[in-house]
Amino acid sequence: IYKASQLVNESFWISEARYSPKVVPALLKGVSESLASENVAIDLRIPGTAQYLALPKDDLIKYLVSNITIDEYIQKIKSHWNTLTDTYGRSKQLQIYRQAIGLGPLPSLEDSVVPRAVEYNSVIGIIFAILGAILLIILIVTGVLIFINRRQPVVRKASG
Repeated sequence: IYKASQLVNESFWISEARYSPKVVPALLKGVSESLASENVAIDLRIPGTAQYLALPKDDLIKYLVSNITIDEYIQKIKSHWNTLTDTYGRSKQLQIYRQAIGLGPLPSLEDSVVPRAVEYNSVIGIIFAILGAILLIILIVTGVLIFINRRQPVVRKASG
């Protein structure tokens, strides 16, 4: 998501991204510390990543403007992700994801002491966790931007 140069260039975040100069140092420090963590989650590297990430956002907008419950919202995301995964091919997505995180190919069923369904469900759980974390980051950044925009006074030009 970030290049190293983006984490040291405060002027970009202030002039181009239009963040408050008061917020930028803390933001860049927080992002740098998160990326340096031993628990960092790398970007999802499978076909359709942009679509996987867009679905929660699109469904979130529908959730916020309608009367569906949080459980219905979660089910919609799950349904859309399952449809997308079926479109790209479940086993192919799983194989590509395992390679991206360094696990290599799935062992054959005879070699595995864990049934494939259990292993598959744990990988799906990891994918949901990563996508949930990305959604949380989107929500936090959106909240901060709304907060910052509301705190800045509106300057109006005098007419006439």
